[in-house]
Amino acid sequence: MAVSVHESAPDFELPVIGHQGSTIALSSLKGQVIVLNFWASWCHPCRDEAPGLRSAWERSRGQQGVLFLGVNEMDDETSAQEFQRQFQMTYPSVFDPSASLAADYGFFGLPVTYVIDAQGVMRYRFTGPVTESALVDAVRLVLRGVSKEA
Repeated sequence: MAVSVHESAPDFELPVIGHQGSTIALSSLKGQVIVLNFWASWCHPCRDEAPGLRSAWERSRGQQGVLFLGVNEMDDETSAQEFQRQFQMTYPSVFDPSASLAADYGFFGLPVTYVIDAQGVMRYRFTGPVTESALVDAVRLVLRGVSKEA
């Protein structure tokens, strides 16, 4: 289930999994709709949602102004890379082994997915596994400038 949030997404800069020395700052992505998915390789619901998330990414990546970014929580980088390979996750993920973002974003379990508008405002939060159709619909609404309780 999605919840409208309407708060600015907390900024962060974290290392990119599998790209030694590279980082991504959320603030550098402003101007685009961001799907921000928090996950871990050991999280069974994250494994359940991964195929639908990948499909949503594949459907959305052709749309101008939409980016997916994963945030790997409380994991080791080797396990995270294996998860990405296993589920063919081709969008970037950053590494947050201490789960420092959980408090900033206000969640306690995984997976959690946010849809952030081009101005950096969180418009939807999905707690637990998100379905492909729900995520694609939320992205479409945010692109159109519409945000509602779902």
